[in-house]
Amino acid sequence: MALSNELSPSALPSHLDAPRCQSWAVLFFVSALAFLLASFPARNSDLWLHLAAGRRLAQGEYPSDAASRSSSDRRVNPAPLYDLVTYGIYSLFGGFGLVLGKALVAVVIALCLVRLSGVDSGWWIPAACTALALLAMGARLLLQPAILSCLFLALTFWFLRRRPESSVDQRRSLLPPWPLALLFLIWVNVDGWFVLGLGTVAFLWLGEVLDYATGRGEEVKRGKGEERNLKGVLSLSLCRLVSLTLLTAVCLLNPSTVYAFAPAPGLLGWSGPLVAGHAASPFQKDYLATVGVNAASLAYFPLLGLSLLSFLLSLPRWNWRQFLPWLGLAVVSVFQARAVPFFAVAAGPALAWNLQDFFARHPVALRWRERIAVGVLAVLLGLGVLVCAWPGWLQSPPFEPRRLAVELPPSLERGATTIRRWRQEGKLGPHARGLHLSPETANAFAWFCPEEKATLDDRLASAIIADREARGEWTQGLRSAGAHHLIVYDSDHGRLSSILDRLFADPVQWPLLYVEGDLAVFGWRDPDAAETADPFREIELDLNQLAFHPAPDKKAPPKPSAGKPEAPPIWDAFWKPSPPRPIDQEEANLRLFHADALLRSVGPRQQALAGWEAGQTAALVCAAGGWAGPASLFDARVRLTMVLTPPARPDYDLNTIPAPERWAVAYQWEYALQQDDTPPALLYLAVRAARRALAVNPDDAQAYEVLGESYLRMIRSTRERAWGRSLPQIVQLRHAQASAALNQAILLKPDFVQARLSLGGLYEEMGCWDLALEQLRAYVKLFHEAGPERGVGAAEFHEQESQFQAKLSQLAKGVDEQETSYTLASPGLSVVDRAFLAVDKRLIGKARDLLLESDVSAFGARGMELELKLLLRTGRPKAVAEWTNSAQEAILGPPTYHWLRVQAFAASGNYALAGEECARLAPSWVLGDPEGEQGEQYREIMTVLIARRVLDELPGKVPFGRAKFGQSLGALSESLKKDANILILRGIIALEEGKVDEAGDAFHVALDLWRDEATGGGLDFEGRVIAQDCMNWLGRNK
Repeated sequence: MALSNELSPSALPSHLDAPRCQSWAVLFFVSALAFLLASFPARNSDLWLHLAAGRRLAQGEYPSDAASRSSSDRRVNPAPLYDLVTYGIYSLFGGFGLVLGKALVAVVIALCLVRLSGVDSGWWIPAACTALALLAMGARLLLQPAILSCLFLALTFWFLRRRPESSVDQRRSLLPPWPLALLFLIWVNVDGWFVLGLGTVAFLWLGEVLDYATGRGEEVKRGKGEERNLKGVLSLSLCRLVSLTLLTAVCLLNPSTVYAFAPAPGLLGWSGPLVAGHAASPFQKDYLATVGVNAASLAYFPLLGLSLLSFLLSLPRWNWRQFLPWLGLAVVSVFQARAVPFFAVAAGPALAWNLQDFFARHPVALRWRERIAVGVLAVLLGLGVLVCAWPGWLQSPPFEPRRLAVELPPSLERGATTIRRWRQEGKLGPHARGLHLSPETANAFAWFCPEEKATLDDRLASAIIADREARGEWTQGLRSAGAHHLIVYDSDHGRLSSILDRLFADPVQWPLLYVEGDLAVFGWRDPDAAETADPFREIELDLNQLAFHPAPDKKAPPKPSAGKPEAPPIWDAFWKPSPPRPIDQEEANLRLFHADALLRSVGPRQQALAGWEAGQTAALVCAAGGWAGPASLFDARVRLTMVLTPPARPDYDLNTIPAPERWAVAYQWEYALQQDDTPPALLYLAVRAARRALAVNPDDAQAYEVLGESYLRMIRSTRERAWGRSLPQIVQLRHAQASAALNQAILLKPDFVQARLSLGGLYEEMGCWDLALEQLRAYVKLFHEAGPERGVGAAEFHEQESQFQAKLSQLAKGVDEQETSYTLASPGLSVVDRAFLAVDKRLIGKARDLLLESDVSAFGARGMELELKLLLRTGRPKAVAEWTNSAQEAILGPPTYHWLRVQAFAASGNYALAGEECARLAPSWVLGDPEGEQGEQYREIMTVLIARRVLDELPGKVPFGRAKFGQSLGALSESLKKDANILILRGIIALEEGKVDEAGDAFHVALDLWRDEATGGGLDFEGRVIAQDCMNWLGRNK
């Protein structure tokens, strides 16, 4: 920065001079800090757009129309020089070379800032101010053209710094300095922020005119300039205006000519629907929520405040040439967070100059001990900053040692590769164009799928997502753009969910073509187009095919990761790279979004209920033709009741309804329970994807949360709720799995709001009132601390909070009553009796803790079984698996022992051991019996027994043991049915894992007892309907 002569380093007192070693130490410190702050993997997707543009330039194909840019960007190629250089470096050195180059640019910026801060008069203040400026830049040190703009801005200040030896004629020249003109010629072909550089030059030269006019110019101060008068002011103003005009004319030498001066969408923040809500200003509430609360994101505010205060301290030696550029960049940074690094380039040296000027006028005398203490403190502070910079603690997560690499979400690369393959195979027509809803996909596809002629039209995308009513407008827009498919991606789950809700709700118009991670490709069927062959017939996804005939890599792992889920130690960030976000976790999220979207729409269940009503109406019409006489009145009433009865609700009290209506409601409710609110296939896919993600990273709280939510949807929103009425073990299994997953999510991430809410609801559903109260209290606290979500008003937020508080108060009152009742009834009872009393009072946490605190000898087999069951219900399956062995089998009995272990292993994701325990529960049944020989043998045995009994009771024979025979036959029948139900559970576990052949065999063997409706005479059992449903899914009807 420029400063008047009396503020030059030579004018400062000698006691601020620093030894030469200090200068090298400071240079090392700022260089190391800049290098570490910039040495993190490049994850910004626009890098791939620049690489694609550079590749076209290198191949001689000048990109006259970059289809992947926003439709509102009229520039031909905004950064041709940057694109070409970036592509060259990437071709030679890969991602390592690109990130290394970025880090070296940051080092050069740091050195420029130190030199601009007046180091000739001392190093401590310039070092501290430069470090603060670098921290403020740290949140935006991305591999983008903007980092070169920061360098060019620093060089602009360097070229325009005031040199005492420069002559008045040089300062009154009509031509801009040639290094500055060359710099802007390069800058305009590198980044659109050159406009900010021109503005900074304008403010700097305006400040020089004001300094001259007010008597603060250097010529006047030194007594060597011309006399201050209107003519001199006008002459200097004209010279600076002509120089600025010529400098602007130089910037026209670019491919976009005058359009280069237009603000690009990237500068103002992309306005598409997928990034709506990104804070533009650092003073907006969402700013810290977007960039995170860390030293880099917060450094801007003290830099802004301290630099402003420093100008107030320098009022006696006010300098417009220094203040106006600071003011202009400060105003821009207040309204646009992307400009914070540019403000830091100006504010750091300005703060250093002003503080040095202040201490020059108000020297502080320090004794040698105080100087040593200050020096030691400064060294320790500097070392601490560097230590914290190495694992990235000064910036946003992930926290890991510094790495030089380029990373891209694998879903983007795989999606682009798939679209490219479709085009090569002719599955997409030659004129089929895609519409990107996010710049991330547009950028990645530009590099990995250059054949894809897709567009990025933010206005059209906003109309599709946000304006559901203006269907005609966006339909015409899609038709005009020739849109064939829609490419959806967003790393923000909230925004992605809102978009998918809209698309998944209309599968006829938006067929799902491809899913990989959190990337989805939808086709578009023009509702007004003439009937033609379905263009998506070959590529539309079949969810049942994916779920019930999975590819080998889409199955769940047979065993969980050997690592124990726990929050990683903080020191791991010094040497252990952060695990990548598994693509399977992203897929699990998207599958659950899909299931929830269908759940909120008119899904399969509503369609089935409409079919029920239509079927009953048809039955009524057909039956009416046969009515004759009074005897038909009862039939008429029953059929009319079946048609006219409104849909059943869970809160119906059947005992208050007259008999015919009661039957109709019961039948309808039973029918409704057997219908799926959301396709089970989606939930099986979500569970498997979450299990795969946990195999990669067992500390992934998000994957555990999705896993738990998927299990809850299975038992609440699919036909499993009806299965559970006939086979309660299914409910026990799902509750154990959901509880284990949600508890792990909270263990890894205690402030996981949604996991707290879901676990609290599950506990309340299972009758664990005290544990539900604990989770809901934590949820309400976190909900209040988080504040309103994006798009939720204060009034709506307070209403939601009041509803939760009311529910919490009601639950707390119930728990208090049960606690009081327990306290009055528990004195004098044994440990196990107190535990059972607590269970009766729905104080499951108290019962569990009571048993855990006591020795097993105090409560025996009865208490041991209760303890293990409570551990499963409260999310501790590993404890159950570890604490059960052959000794417990003898105490609990084989059925109970093995079933507890089945639940424990299934909840932990150890499908292999869960299957083995199921096999031990039904040891006489062996899978892989496609001809049904086993079931046939059992039936033959029963037939022989019955025949022998008949022969024993022929005339002349004395009946003997008839009652005993009936009991034996009934026991054999019950044993066979029990074993068949175990096979059903074994098949469900295998189906969840993805071993569909093993699952099919289990269902097949179980159904051998039943055979089919035609043959009759089979042995029916509770899980028969479950097996038949699953066999239909697998395409193995029996």
